[in-house]
Amino acid sequence: MVSQIDFYKRCIKKLLSSSEPLKSPWSNVELLLDDERMSYMAVRVGWLKHKRIHLCLVHIDILGDKMVIQCNNTENLVVTELV
Repeated sequence: MVSQIDFYKRCIKKLLSSSEPLKSPWSNVELLLDDERMSYMAVRVGWLKHKRIHLCLVHIDILGDKMVIQCNNTENLVVTELV
């Protein structure tokens, strides 16, 4: 049987992997998945002309037995998608 935390990890990773198509001609979307610290992020990185792009799209942590959405800079309702 899968533990609740492992289930949360799988759900978060699946959700963040759906952010990868948000890449653009001037930036990519990188996934930062840290199972040890239970911290997960999708980050936009790149260059637009001479300007550096570095933006956290979504940041979710697992704290205790709960998922905490630290940041959501997308149009998607991350809470709804996780539920």
